[in-house]
Amino acid sequence: MNKVVVYASRYGTSKQYAHEIGKKKNIPVYSSKDFPNNLFDIEEIIYVGATYMGKILDLRKFIKKQAALHSKLIIISVGIYSPENLKTYYLIDKKTKSSIEKTNLILKKVYYLSGKLDIKNLSFKHKFLINLLYKNTKKKDLIELTKNELDIINAYEQTSDFRLSKLEKLMSEL
Repeated sequence: MNKVVVYASRYGTSKQYAHEIGKKKNIPVYSSKDFPNNLFDIEEIIYVGATYMGKILDLRKFIKKQAALHSKLIIISVGIYSPENLKTYYLIDKKTKSSIEKTNLILKKVYYLSGKLDIKNLSFKHKFLINLLYKNTKKKDLIELTKNELDIINAYEQTSDFRLSKLEKLMSEL
């Protein structure tokens, strides 16, 4: 089967996952920005993208550029929100499916992996927003917190939930 891995990463976690998939499956890996326009015989694309504010980074642009391909598409969303938070991921699924509707791409599956939050490597804007979000969330009583707010606190206070071992569970399905 002719497969490729494509990633969109802002701080490196999606890129790490993508390269690990490529290495284990022995398939080429491309940045979404560097994906060649002359690959027409791809049977399956594994898109690994960082998730920000409910959107997968550069996914819409990539889908728009590759709309003519008759490829299966597997999407791996990487973010700080827990993969068990069904409400958040329902919204991502919905947005993803609407992006693909008018293309020849066939959405096979959407998976979710935990990213990592490395405050010191964030841009000033992202660092400011995360700090503000964290401080406002910490002011609330524990019982008032939503699942997403708990995820923000956990991501901020813990070193990282990024583990390549979590990817191992998906490898047999990719």
